Amino acid sequence: METGFDQRTQGPLALRFAGMTQLQASYMPYLRRGGLFIATGRRYRLGDPVAASVSLADHFEQLPVHGEVAWITPPGAQGNRIPGVGIQFSGDEAVQNVRALIEGLLTQHGLPTVTSNTM
Repeated sequence: METGFDQRTQGPLALRFAGMTQLQASYMPYLRRGGLFIATGRRYRLGDPVAASVSLADHFEQLPVHGEVAWITPPGAQGNRIPGVGIQFSGDEAVQNVRALIEGLLTQHGLPTVTSNTM
């Protein structure tokens, strides 16, 4: 299915987590290299490359991540799910360092890494 536009020309998605519960709901630990669910109205196909800028609570720096679409929740999905895409992180060392930071923060705050907006 053609989307009618190239996602790569729209620039990176921006994602700000105000708290750990929000981060927990978006983190996707069951993906092989980890990932994040990003609520967006942009159209993607599975496998599309995606870049995002992530801000974590209590961290002031923007953390760049990239990967590919591994999950799509379309508008009007069953169960009132939030529309968006799940991005599987790339194997790049810098991105995997962001994954380790996310998992460390969730563990530090006593939050399991199994609840998400996708499942």
